[in-house]
Amino acid sequence: MKIKTAISSLVLLSSLAFMVAAQAESKLTIGDPAPKLQVGRWVQGAPIPNFEPGKAYIVEFWATWCGPCRQSIPHLNELYQKVKDKDVVVIGQDVWEQNEDGVAPFVAKMGDQMTYRVTLDDKSAQKDGAMALTWMKAAGQNGIPTAFIINKRGLVAWIGHPMTLSESVLDEVLADNYDLAKAAADFEQVQKDRAAKMAKAQPPADPKETAADIAACKQNLEKIGAAIAAYRKDHNDEVPNWLSDLVPKYLSDTNVFICPVCKRTGEKSPIGVVETNIYTSYLYEFAPTPMPVSISSGFPGKAMTMRDWKKQQMELAGPKIPLVRCFLHLPVALNLSYGGEVYEGPQVWEQTFYDKVKPEAFNPH
Repeated sequence: MKIKTAISSLVLLSSLAFMVAAQAESKLTIGDPAPKLQVGRWVQGAPIPNFEPGKAYIVEFWATWCGPCRQSIPHLNELYQKVKDKDVVVIGQDVWEQNEDGVAPFVAKMGDQMTYRVTLDDKSAQKDGAMALTWMKAAGQNGIPTAFIINKRGLVAWIGHPMTLSESVLDEVLADNYDLAKAAADFEQVQKDRAAKMAKAQPPADPKETAADIAACKQNLEKIGAAIAAYRKDHNDEVPNWLSDLVPKYLSDTNVFICPVCKRTGEKSPIGVVETNIYTSYLYEFAPTPMPVSISSGFPGKAMTMRDWKKQQMELAGPKIPLVRCFLHLPVALNLSYGGEVYEGPQVWEQTFYDKVKPEAFNPH
């Protein structure tokens, strides 16, 4: 998945997460008073009603389906073991979870690698969860895992990926030697840079131009689909290893491999497994290339190729599974399915099956 064969699952989610423009100006930033805790249920650890003065807190947002979260949890737990006697409370705040029934078994399975408090979000008034709204969205954070440090004065002192959180930073926060003004300025600059980068990749504002791009992109995918069908007919129904395998016998016009948005702006998908044989803006999901470390590291097990993983997912999704994808028409993604259908869908295509299949079933292994 990279150009680029797309990393579609959550990690994508971690990423998944990576594809919605961040807010240029955060409503919640470093130095602000921490929002209140709004817990749906305490899964592990003694409940606490609110933040107490004189104690520091780490609130980490995560989900069971998130590969990078699985990787970061042991790191956070190791840090927790070092500071738990220094008036530091760690809360693993589950967020954006499709199936909350799986959280408790997940925590139990993690055992001594996840010994801090764990909570579910309060969804009684907000579909996406109160903590998702007042913390993550307010701070312009759209990817997990994300951690917040609350200092002993109840102020947000740090926001970032938990794997980058060091003991030295936490010690500075605990000693009240952490420069909140500088940290806030750095954080806001990162937010602005991210928003500018993502805004550049967004489709044009003109609805007519956007509609024309989508229509032309769908035509490209239909031509690619026809070429793949011809290739499969000659190769015992096997799909090609790369889109470049279609050239020139099955598809001579290589312009078909370039989305009109890419032609106009030069933008390509921000994720995926790079294809080096041809110039293309499309992501080919079924390449027999090793699964990227960004995915495999979160799901220990035997080595898998992208094709192995996609065939595993196809047992759940059938021929609807994307074979070729385009992410240059956000907020929708365009897909050419394994079965030859061209359709619009969510960036995380697995979401369309969550009413029938548990999200974690789509994970590797």
